[in-house]
Amino acid sequence: MKVLLVHNFYRVEGGEETYVRSLYSLLVKNGHEVRLFKRDNKQTSTSLKGLFRIGMGLFRNTGVVTQLASEIDKYKPDIVHFNNVFPLIGPGAYRVCKRKGIPVVQTVHSIRYMFPYLYKEGGLTRYLYSLSVFFHRLLGSFAKVDTYIFPSKFARDFYLRRGAVQKQKAVVIPNFASGNPKRGGNGKYFVYAGLISRGKGVQTILDAFTALPEEKLVVIGDTANSPVPRLYLKYPNISFIGKVPNSQVYSYLSGAKALICASVSPEVFPTVILEAFSCGVGVIAPKWGVYKEMVQEGKTGVFFKKGNRNDLIRAVKRLSGEENSFRGNTLKEYAAKYTPERYYSTIGKAYRRLIGYG
Repeated sequence: MKVLLVHNFYRVEGGEETYVRSLYSLLVKNGHEVRLFKRDNKQTSTSLKGLFRIGMGLFRNTGVVTQLASEIDKYKPDIVHFNNVFPLIGPGAYRVCKRKGIPVVQTVHSIRYMFPYLYKEGGLTRYLYSLSVFFHRLLGSFAKVDTYIFPSKFARDFYLRRGAVQKQKAVVIPNFASGNPKRGGNGKYFVYAGLISRGKGVQTILDAFTALPEEKLVVIGDTANSPVPRLYLKYPNISFIGKVPNSQVYSYLSGAKALICASVSPEVFPTVILEAFSCGVGVIAPKWGVYKEMVQEGKTGVFFKKGNRNDLIRAVKRLSGEENSFRGNTLKEYAAKYTPERYYSTIGKAYRRLIGYG
């Protein structure tokens, strides 16, 4: 089978980029021919003129549409699998595939994909993004997608309740992680790994650890464009590691007491939780949204009240010293649900249904 993966890389890479690269390798490993059609936000200009061009491209991007059409003509894929299309590709790309009779799959990695207005960050960019989504929904661009893959039931139901996708097109396939069952002895610290942003609730975690001088926190993520770290440099128990390769994320997780998640904006399926499970590490997470689907209280993790610093402190104290009690359950959870082999089996069936066999 020939698969064309399509992805708009973010300026600050995260879980979506890890997924795309991992899926590419997984498909190749299983004998498929794969190409990647990409655009990268790092290559865009942040000048007023550059931002204007990006904003207009959200509605109609003739250049990218022409290039994608040419790529399809040369490569002749059996299926086109989209991931992120904003802001440099756009939903108009779906229409190209349908004109050429190629089945279209879209993995929904974020609530922001069709609901950017629910997020506080962005300003003018968010406004234009929201307008472009409304424009393409009116135009019927999103209806050209044959199958929407949602990594969680929470995300699928969120979209279905709002009439954003048709039920018969919505499939739940949990993401996967390459896995690392090595455990670096007893846990020595807690870990946060992800974007350093308001929506991720990082400040709640940092504020909690200012009151926990006996516990160490390791923060993994790009700090270049965030003023937050400067506010906490005086606390010796908090370490900012910066952005590291995914292999090093596993190394930090394998020596952790627990992973901490604290998002106050809705998440679709944080892959870092799967990575923690594969290391035998439990998760401290807010009791809402997708976390209630991914974490089992007392078995694979501990919950706290969303955005509540004091309740997070309670959860950290509860888990500290008991981290090894989560090892067996988290490894079983990973093996049962989130391995590459399991993912390939499921997505392979979805592909084959679309191209008419299997």
